[in-house]
Amino acid sequence: MRTDAMAQPAPWVIDRFGDKLAAELWHRVPMALAAAVRRALDAHVASQMNTNHAFGSARWPLQYEELVTHLQALPNAMPIRPTRAFYQLIIVGGHVLLPWHYGKQAGVDMREVRPGKSLGLLARSILAHFGPEPRYQQMPLPSMPKDDDEPDVAQISEILANMNPPPKTIVVGYACNAHQGLLRVCLGDAALGMDGEFQWYHCDALPMPAVHVPEPRRGEV
Repeated sequence: MRTDAMAQPAPWVIDRFGDKLAAELWHRVPMALAAAVRRALDAHVASQMNTNHAFGSARWPLQYEELVTHLQALPNAMPIRPTRAFYQLIIVGGHVLLPWHYGKQAGVDMREVRPGKSLGLLARSILAHFGPEPRYQQMPLPSMPKDDDEPDVAQISEILANMNPPPKTIVVGYACNAHQGLLRVCLGDAALGMDGEFQWYHCDALPMPAVHVPEPRRGEV
């Protein structure tokens, strides 16, 4: 993974999206996640809670919402809002962008993180049906229990399957926490093996925008 946060998109991103669209994504995706984390931090401060529950609860839907807000005006961008879902997915250049909060520290390599419950059922389903083929297969592990926060996964998968051609996938990984804000943003191309683990093809760090971090509340460490 590149760690120099270069201003130019990675070659594989340019190959997927073309020069102009890749350049837009390279800068707009970090801006979108910075906005999502900033709004989650505002909710955290407003809650006056000593735990991070408000931050995490707000961050989950906001990651989708801000990607739509920042990317929907791009050429070949299409938001998808399934019935009953309270957020939207965004497809850009024939790719579904799947946000993944993979860690809380800047120095963590996204490729070394096991998906676990941090990668929800929606992202797992989309990667399994529309992601690249795994290089190798292993025996599957027992399926994860359904998370109450997950939308109707089957409905979303059906919408995507009816598209012609069906979309491909891009993993939008990011690290953040309630004390430091957004710490790192990466784009990745990964297959999801039958064992539920990622098999990475490409992964690159994106340039980081400036992020406002609120002052800690009284009693916070």
